[in-house]
Amino acid sequence: MPMVYSENKNYHAAGNLVFKEALNVLAALGFKVENCDESNGTIEAKKGASFRSWGEHIKISVTPSDGGAQVHVESHVKYQVVDYGKNKENVQKILTELDSRVLSLADVPPPPPPTPTLSQVCPICGKALVFVQQYGRWYCSNCRKYP
Repeated sequence: MPMVYSENKNYHAAGNLVFKEALNVLAALGFKVENCDESNGTIEAKKGASFRSWGEHIKISVTPSDGGAQVHVESHVKYQVVDYGKNKENVQKILTELDSRVLSLADVPPPPPPTPTLSQVCPICGKALVFVQQYGRWYCSNCRKYP
């Protein structure tokens, strides 16, 4: 029976975004993705033998939750009686890196709404109005005011 460590974490971001960032995290930490299915939100990865293990196996599942996504990360080592803390270390490294990536994406402001394409006419002078994105209002350059 392999030694296993797992944790769950919720993110206020779209599930597909969290899924893609989880793949990036695994690559950055040196794991090789063996199986990846975005449709059901599962990722399986592994890492070769090291001083503290005979190889680690990671399972990540990303599922929708209220306003975002829930991530379940599981690490286990096979053929060992003791994991020497490697499983917990793997899970915490993955979640820490995922935190920084997902939170940095959440800090990016959304793009501004598109500028209205319909032209408006000033009710006072009849000239074309210009839409000022900053204020979300139409402005008359001729009258020099917002009608």
